[in-house]
Amino acid sequence: LGLHPFDRVVFVSHVQPDPDSLGSMLGLAHLVESTLAKPTRLTCDGPISRAENRAMVELLQFDLEPVEELTWAEGEAVVMVDSQPNTGRHSLGMEMPLYAVIDHHDTPGDLEGVPFVDVRRKLGATCSLVTRYLMEQEIPLTKRVATALMYGIETEVSGSPRDAAPLDDSAMQFL
Repeated sequence: LGLHPFDRVVFVSHVQPDPDSLGSMLGLAHLVESTLAKPTRLTCDGPISRAENRAMVELLQFDLEPVEELTWAEGEAVVMVDSQPNTGRHSLGMEMPLYAVIDHHDTPGDLEGVPFVDVRRKLGATCSLVTRYLMEQEIPLTKRVATALMYGIETEVSGSPRDAAPLDDSAMQFL
């Protein structure tokens, strides 16, 4: 991602984060911490209202900072996960410019000026893409990270109109 010049990476997603956004943020934080030894922050945009999503956060011990309480620091890179800017799916103000957007949704956002963009609209889950990044870097996964990624993929492609793509399938098999 080219995050070497930054002191810390902050991950943001859409309002009322679901397992795909939560798992993606956790997986990317694991990638950044493992490869760059940089600290990360995971955020929460609004309440986590669904009981199964709250259970995921509690069981996997997510440490989420509410977006509305963030104090931005110089040297932070902001990475939007499972969402895109100016789509109405998040309440993040643009006090800090986005460094990267990683997503799978069809909703086109305003990506102009974002240095790193990986939006794969044919994927069933953003967690699949994050799993692929971890596989390519041969990063060992903890049970916690693997569980979050797998649950994110499973909830995103099961019982929804989205079909699983080959990358979704290979990510699930790996996990």
